[in-house]
Amino acid sequence: MMDRERRLGMGFLSGALGLVILLGALLSIGSVLIAGRDASLGYLPFASQSSEPSGSEAPTAVVATTTGPGVTVPPASDGPRIGLVYTASQAAILASGREDPLRSYRRAIEMHGGRVVSLLVSDPESVTNEKTRLLDGLLLPGGCDVDPELFGEDPHPRLERIDRALDSLQFFLLEFARKLRLPVLGICRGHQVINVFHGGSLYQDIPTQLVDVPPLIHRLKDDHGTHRAVHLIQIASGSEMEVLAGSSTWEVNTYHHQSVKQLGRDLRVTASSADGVVEAIEGTTDWFVLGVQFHPEKDLEHDPRCVALFARFVEAVRAHRAEEEAARARQKNRSEPPR
Repeated sequence: MMDRERRLGMGFLSGALGLVILLGALLSIGSVLIAGRDASLGYLPFASQSSEPSGSEAPTAVVATTTGPGVTVPPASDGPRIGLVYTASQAAILASGREDPLRSYRRAIEMHGGRVVSLLVSDPESVTNEKTRLLDGLLLPGGCDVDPELFGEDPHPRLERIDRALDSLQFFLLEFARKLRLPVLGICRGHQVINVFHGGSLYQDIPTQLVDVPPLIHRLKDDHGTHRAVHLIQIASGSEMEVLAGSSTWEVNTYHHQSVKQLGRDLRVTASSADGVVEAIEGTTDWFVLGVQFHPEKDLEHDPRCVALFARFVEAVRAHRAEEEAARARQKNRSEPPR
């Protein structure tokens, strides 16, 4: 009889312990989805495999506060916080105080009231995780080629520089943004990374792989560097791009040699060039995702549509933050005991 009672008692304790563990897991998941700032997916950095060219633009002053060792971010009261991703070499230049290699992107965000959180490939894991929890939105800028291993292909002979550490960080950030529905804007390489993250693939080199139709010039490059080129894009009806352009066509700049091949899940093509190259993609779910193959940050001075593109992105980030704050307030009101 005593053995039977002991076994029953042990069984009850085991079941109770299992229930406590299950409830703890559910509460943990809920804190990520509701609060969005109490937990992190946990970034695991990948050692840098290459160095990339940095920009040559002058820095701009940023008002900031510090939250924890090595983490400097703009105050939330100054506008929605938008993550901007720097390579290791760009981060070194930024840290030197000489210049900001991504100044044009930063300016495009700040001119609409957004505040930049600099997300550095060279940051320690703990710093990246802490910065990520503060984000309201994410901007993935232009840069080097995307590692073809990420979409199941061998490197093409014309593949240029890749940076696996950058790929790793941007995939982590996109997964975090997806789970919390943080608005995302991708430009050039960033546009391509969004597609690969969603399960799509890329042409690794347009001139040698896209040969079924007469190609346009998508990049002017010689021994002295890459030069500005332009072409028309055709814009899909009923898209964000159509609203921004105000018409069915837009003449845009072009600086790339890779492009979207197989479209990823939950995305649609909203602009293309005459040779079929995908020039813009948008999300098809409740997650605001916009990718453009051209560089709107380079044409802010003379194309108001480029200004409008960043304005729309910052507006989406601001609206999402307002929704998050309202949800947290409702959650707090429900959890407080009645007076």
